[in-house]
Amino acid sequence: LVLPTFSLFIGLGQFGLPIALSKMVAEDKKNNRNLMSSLIATSLIINFFLIIFLIIFAPFLANKLLQEERSYLPVLAIAVVIPLTSTSSIVRSYFFGKQQMFPHVFSNCLEDIVRLFLMFTLIPLFLPKGLEITVTVVILSNVISELVSILVLFFFLPKNITIIGVTGSNGKTTTTTMIYELLKLMKRPVVLGGNIGYPLSEVIPLIHEGDILLLEISDHQLINFNDFKTNISVLTNLCQTHLDYHGTYENYKKVKHNIFNHHTKEDIAIINAGNEDSMVLTSDINSTKEYFNGKDAYVKDNAIYIENEKIIDTKDILVKGKHNYENIMACLLVIKEFGIDKEIIKKFFSTFKGVEHRIEFICEKGGVKYYNDSKATNPTSTITALNAFEEDTYLILGGMERCQDFHELDNAIKNVKKIYAIGQTTEKVYEYAQSMNILCEKCYTLNEAMNKIKKDNIKKGVVLLSPASASWDQYDKFETRGEEFAGLAKSM
Repeated sequence: LVLPTFSLFIGLGQFGLPIALSKMVAEDKKNNRNLMSSLIATSLIINFFLIIFLIIFAPFLANKLLQEERSYLPVLAIAVVIPLTSTSSIVRSYFFGKQQMFPHVFSNCLEDIVRLFLMFTLIPLFLPKGLEITVTVVILSNVISELVSILVLFFFLPKNITIIGVTGSNGKTTTTTMIYELLKLMKRPVVLGGNIGYPLSEVIPLIHEGDILLLEISDHQLINFNDFKTNISVLTNLCQTHLDYHGTYENYKKVKHNIFNHHTKEDIAIINAGNEDSMVLTSDINSTKEYFNGKDAYVKDNAIYIENEKIIDTKDILVKGKHNYENIMACLLVIKEFGIDKEIIKKFFSTFKGVEHRIEFICEKGGVKYYNDSKATNPTSTITALNAFEEDTYLILGGMERCQDFHELDNAIKNVKKIYAIGQTTEKVYEYAQSMNILCEKCYTLNEAMNKIKKDNIKKGVVLLSPASASWDQYDKFETRGEEFAGLAKSM
């Protein structure tokens, strides 16, 4: 009975202190400051003594654990998790108080209580022997990761910065790149990071007060996106991808929803009105919503309009295709918040060739054009690539098995004359091609596919690497696959 009682006592303390603190921060009254200092000091003292407890008794507890005395595990966990949880709650309550977001204080305190209850009661009392250590480590890791994200937000990031987050199933790298390049041309102080290749921890020293922090954020990063908050969030689109990791499409969408965490009406959400799943997912967010492929940004009479103002003719845009125009519209809705300069926009898009490995033109050999779309790691991306061409297309398809359904391509393969199947999905691609009455070669590797293409002596058309699959069955990343294709194409 001691452990549940102690857990409840600590939990109630965790529950009350942050709520009181957040209220005082929000009111920001002088007579609150002494009380705030006392509350924080009390918490730190408690944490100090708990840590001392851990230091003094750690050898004894470790010895007991080694002797498989599992009843001592919760005692060790108490000494570790309470200081971390307490610090986490207090820092979060300060932030949420500043933002006037009291429901989030309430919900986060409830999370802390549940975590404590699991740690100190259910784990030691009910879990099978051997499994309790694993679950304890998972909970501890969750607490530590939350604390680290909070420390980054409060102690490393400067104040008064604007944070832009871009996510989506497809187009996020291209959209992020466009935003970054345009902001630089507009002489705005912008720092780029995130999934695009520059970890946030690496670029923190480059960020100064008043800067713009632009982040491409993947679903894997959004999983632990708890207390971090953007000022502007872009959701390019949603489709079924990464299901091997998330289990279901619903789980994947829930993770993507985190890009709008803690948004209020003062924050902006930029959403694809032409993507039904994006519209449904964002129906409950509190952000000020702006739509591309909708009322705020659209293509009309071969021109792109932002808030009913013509910004640029599509003839002045080097990269073509509906998907590129969607990325541009999302980009311009972000740029609008910092001021539209039509001349800079026209000059930029008249020379912007797109991003490497995204329907990237490589070369033309003997009347055949070679395009690298290695970034197409799901069928939706490949549909976009196929729809970009009217010529006869020779498609290199396949890669890592991730539960992808190639029949999603059915309405986009009208110009595909032959498929070259590669990767783990070679047999699956071959069966798909047979079902669609399309010629197909089982190649297994990219090198073999290019050899078969050479032997086929194609006279005209497009050779397109757009695998609709991840590359990790044979490559460390999709860029490596794309680079190999580009090298092989130039040697044809």
